[in-house]
Amino acid sequence: MMKHIALNAKESLTETHFERWVELWEATIDRFYEGEIALKAKERGQLMKTVMLVKMNQINNR
Repeated sequence: MMKHIALNAKESLTETHFERWVELWEATIDRFYEGEIALKAKERGQLMKTVMLVKMNQINNR
């Protein structure tokens, strides 16, 4: 989390940044994996995006 906070201090991380991360995450999963575990990994990526957006918004609104 500290790396994201430091980066956010230089340039605000936005939903666009995290959407791109999810695209790359899911493309990598699709390339190498399939099945239930792959689906769970994609769900985890979406959850991580949401959590990171909430945290970055909290930091930016201080």
